[in-house]
Amino acid sequence: MDDTLDFFFTAIFWMLAAPFYAAFYILKFGWQFILKPIFATLENKSADKARHKAAADRAPAAKRRDEVRAEQLAALAAAVPPGVPERMRATIHLNEFRTPCTEQQRSPHLFGEDSFTSVEVGEYIAYAVDMILEMSETERGIIQQHRLDDIILEDTPLYTDVELRKKKYEYQDEVDATKDLMLKEVKRHSTAMTVELLKDHRMQTRVGDLLVSPFVRTFPNPHEAKQYADKLKTKILPGVRELIDSYREHKQSETLEF
Repeated sequence: MDDTLDFFFTAIFWMLAAPFYAAFYILKFGWQFILKPIFATLENKSADKARHKAAADRAPAAKRRDEVRAEQLAALAAAVPPGVPERMRATIHLNEFRTPCTEQQRSPHLFGEDSFTSVEVGEYIAYAVDMILEMSETERGIIQQHRLDDIILEDTPLYTDVELRKKKYEYQDEVDATKDLMLKEVKRHSTAMTVELLKDHRMQTRVGDLLVSPFVRTFPNPHEAKQYADKLKTKILPGVRELIDSYREHKQSETLEF
C-alpha cells in the first residue's frame, strides 16, 4: 500500500513539475546556444563599426605623417653622391617625425567577454637614424661569395623593462576583465608565459640588414638617436669594413712558414 501511495504521489509531482523543468531547460539552452551568441555577435559588430569609424577619422593625420616621412627618405636618397662608389660609402641622416601613440582600450560587453583593442590616442615625436649604405661591386661580391650577409653585428633585447611592464599590465587587465572563471585561469597562465617569452626576444642587426635601402632605426629621444648614429660611424660600419678586408685576401688553401 505504501509503495502504491509513493508511486502515486511521485507521479503527481512529476506531472506537475515536468512542464516547469522542461520550460527551464528550454529557456536555459535557448539562451546559452541561440540568444546569447546572437547578442554577443551584435555587440561585436557594433564595436567593430566604432573602431572603423575611428580609423577613418584618423586617416588624414596618418596620411600627413606618411607624406612627411616619405619626404625625409627622399631627401636622404637625393643626398647620395652619384655613381658607383669604389669603396663602402654611407649616407646618414638624423630625422624627427610624428608617430601614432596607442593604448589598449576596453570595450565592455553585456552578453560576452569584453574586448580589448589598441586605439590611437594621439601622436608623439620619434627620432630616426636613416642610412643608405653603398658598396662597390667587388665588396658586394665578397659578401655574397662568403655569405657574410648573415653575420650578426649587434644583438640587443627587443623590449625595454618599461615596455615589458606596460605589456604585463595590459595582459593583466584582460585577465581581470574575463568573466568565465576557467577561461580567466587559462589566460592567467598563458599571459605569464608570454611575458617570459618576450624577455627573450632580441633585436639583431646583420650585415645584410645594413644593405637594405634605407636602413632605419627609431628612438624615443634625440640623444639615443645620436648615440646610435655615432655607433654606426665608429663601431658597426668600421667592423663591416674590417670584415670585408679580412676576406679580400682570404685564401682557401695556403702554405705558411713560421
